[in-house]
Amino acid sequence: MTSGQFIRLGVVVVLFSTLYGVMSGSAYAGVDESARDEFAAISYGGSDGTIDWTGAWSEIGETDGPTSGVIDVVNSSRCAIANCLRFGGDAADIDGHGVWREVDLSAATSAQLTFSYRREPMGPTGAVAVAISGNGGGSWSTLTTYDFFGNANQIDASFDVSAYSGPNTRIRFLCEGTGVSAYLYVDDIEITASFLDPASTTTTQPPEPTTTTTTQPPEPTTTTTTQPPEPTTTTTTQPPEPTTVAGGAGPPDAPNSVAGSLSPIQGLTVAFDTAVEALTGIAFPAIALGILTAGLTIAGLERRRDRTS
Repeated sequence: MTSGQFIRLGVVVVLFSTLYGVMSGSAYAGVDESARDEFAAISYGGSDGTIDWTGAWSEIGETDGPTSGVIDVVNSSRCAIANCLRFGGDAADIDGHGVWREVDLSAATSAQLTFSYRREPMGPTGAVAVAISGNGGGSWSTLTTYDFFGNANQIDASFDVSAYSGPNTRIRFLCEGTGVSAYLYVDDIEITASFLDPASTTTTQPPEPTTTTTTQPPEPTTTTTTQPPEPTTTTTTQPPEPTTVAGGAGPPDAPNSVAGSLSPIQGLTVAFDTAVEALTGIAFPAIALGILTAGLTIAGLERRRDRTS
């Protein structure tokens, strides 16, 4: 793999890791929570959900608590289970009487109000209006109104109140009418909301700086090996020593003269011996050539001597 391929591969890995980190943990996880009152006790302060109400039920138009008045908490067979909240009376003036309760839905993405109700009709007048506020009671929106006539069975009610989610969301039950001889029983009041819960949120941290180390392929290495020089043999040819043959001295400029009258064969023999001695240090091919030349010369002289004799 070339250095360019190494670099491209590193860039692809870094981009993929960053993209994967962004896509795998950038959304909040939704969690459902609820504020609920089952009226398990004769009290305005019941809290049976996963989140608490901001406070207890607050009365409107009266201050006599949960045990008496136009609005009270009772144990009755007309409740869904055991105790419940009751509105009405016997020839009672209920107009403007009611209760409200608040819950913090400031982080909610949706909210649903549910409860069960049942009528006990006894007279021709009166009603109870159910309303919602998203600003702590500054303004109210009516969800529905129940009069005291109609079906006397237990009925479940549900309303989407997501648009009213806030830090001081309130629900209210408010009575209307005078000379009312009827009751409305309300039980299991609950607001269920979906929240963006930081505790169950996966947060993508920005990626740590990535240091990519690219390994370059090694440069070709040229190794130069210096061989020790071959041993050098120097052959020095010494000039032959002057040869003096008995019988007389030759001229001064002819150190290898042959004295007297020698036969050609004797002269060549002396010359051959001298040449061999002188050529001892010469390379073999030169020696061989010299021997061959001397032999041919001797053979020629022998034939000449035979013809003259």
